[in-house]
Amino acid sequence: NYAVPVATGFDAMLTEFNDKFATNDGKFSANTPFQAGSLVITSYGNHGEQRAKMWYEFGLRGGFRNMQATEKIDKANNKVAQQLYAAQFGVGMLPVQTKSFDLALAITGDGGLLRTQASGKNAGKEYTYSQDNFFYGLALNMPIYIYFGEHISLGIRPYYQVQLNVLSFQDMRKVWANNALPAQDRDLTASKFNNFGVYAHLNIAFKKVKDIRK
Repeated sequence: NYAVPVATGFDAMLTEFNDKFATNDGKFSANTPFQAGSLVITSYGNHGEQRAKMWYEFGLRGGFRNMQATEKIDKANNKVAQQLYAAQFGVGMLPVQTKSFDLALAITGDGGLLRTQASGKNAGKEYTYSQDNFFYGLALNMPIYIYFGEHISLGIRPYYQVQLNVLSFQDMRKVWANNALPAQDRDLTASKFNNFGVYAHLNIAFKKVKDIRK
């Protein structure tokens, strides 16, 4: 699982830290991707006597990313780590099925926990911070399955996910601020962690591929 988040408010907060506190060559990188593994159970093909080519999936996925910046006064190393834990369910159709590959179009919904942790020293003051946020969202997916024999296939799935709820990181900004950042009239850290990425899976079929293609 490899996902690049687009979180406008959170990214703006990282940029603010970079501009106010970080050295020129030690800045946070806002476009650091989430990476980790996932476990999915997928059912697809022609079900029963129906000719409809349906696709269903339930999965558990995770992700993590680590970012670092160097504070310019004390040259201290500041760290931000995020971990993602989510469950997802999806439905879709398979418009293309051949002997060598399948292609599906699907919608998945997921929900889970985003944990954000920060530690370091800023403006002469050491700090540690941790925050948990629950999130939920929807994603458009295009799973592709390439077959190697009757039971083994490689799954590649590009996707784009839209998060439906907004997460705030004002408390984290206050920890960083140490009276050195201006107050905000509105929450400019508010973020939706929309993301685009790709899954890659090695799939083991419980039913022969030639059977589900009847």
